[in-house]
Amino acid sequence: MTVENNGPLPGSGSNRVPLSRQRRGVLQYLRGRAAPVTAGALAQVCALHVNTVREHLDALVDDGLAVRERSAPAGRGRPAWRYRARSPQESPAREYAGLAAVLAARIARTSADPRGDALAAGEEWGTS
Repeated sequence: MTVENNGPLPGSGSNRVPLSRQRRGVLQYLRGRAAPVTAGALAQVCALHVNTVREHLDALVDDGLAVRERSAPAGRGRPAWRYRARSPQESPAREYAGLAAVLAARIARTSADPRGDALAAGEEWGTS
């Protein structure tokens, strides 16, 4: 039996566009903070307009380099968004690797033919 690998090619590093000087500065500031910060506070530190900072923060969140979370409610109005750098342990790829390991272990424990079931699952995934 010949098995073709129709899955994705192994990663060769990041496919991200390099960060601009300003965006890199925003990320470095987030990495240096012990606690999450608001866009407004970051705008003051970076001497940028708050909307510009929000654009950089949104892009960093979209790229998986930063995390956006709500502040605890304090009075009237919506709680502010706070941002922090994403740690390597929170990597989406790491989460998928953990899921894959759990699923493989489950197949190994419960299947009469773990190798065959794993190959079938891989083939199905590769053609979907």
